[in-house]
Amino acid sequence: MIVTLIQTEFRLLASRGVFWPEQRMLLVSDLHLGKEATFRASGVAVPRGSTDATLAAVSQMISETGAERVTILGDLFHARSSLAENVRNSFSQFLDRHSELEIALVMGNHDIATGPLSSDWPLRVVSPPWDIDGVTLEHFPSQPHGDSQLCLSGHLHPAIRLGDAISQTAKLPCFFFDAARSCLILPAIGQFTGTALVQPACEDRIWVVADDEVIEVAATRSPRRKQIR
Repeated sequence: MIVTLIQTEFRLLASRGVFWPEQRMLLVSDLHLGKEATFRASGVAVPRGSTDATLAAVSQMISETGAERVTILGDLFHARSSLAENVRNSFSQFLDRHSELEIALVMGNHDIATGPLSSDWPLRVVSPPWDIDGVTLEHFPSQPHGDSQLCLSGHLHPAIRLGDAISQTAKLPCFFFDAARSCLILPAIGQFTGTALVQPACEDRIWVVADDEVIEVAATRSPRRKQIR
């Protein structure tokens, strides 16, 4: 789905990424690679494969859009304990497959906790805010920085529940445009991540991801936004 926010065009992808045509840039957030390794190291039996599935989704979006740049809006790895050998190998192979691309990481809270990454990885690490052509790239939802007019971020893992309490419709991941902050918040792309319900104000915009489609729904939940983390 093509949307225009503050005179800037973006393509919202059903795989939970955003393509910025003017910059030939694919943006994704909250991969949390290796989260299953952290759980298994703690003695919690969880299925393997979420890291490879997440990276495969990013690769598919690169192919689909023809992106020349990839920017990760924070939380690339889940924790230091997530950097198991198989996780490191999977990410190295991903970088090798896309060696012609410029890949950058805007630091998030999990990245700070994870600590320094391998110097062998051709990964540009950027401390936020990162301003590009009137758009601020962040991890935490915030207002645009400096002369920018729009912010793109992650962190919240936003989702919304459609229907009412009686119908009990399942919550769906969503792209959430916080109009008060002029900030588009991306859904988490990680295959082993949870979601957090957002409660939009009437002036906000919501696009849900459902059945491999991106669909805009009316943001009429509340005239005043409640506190969100």
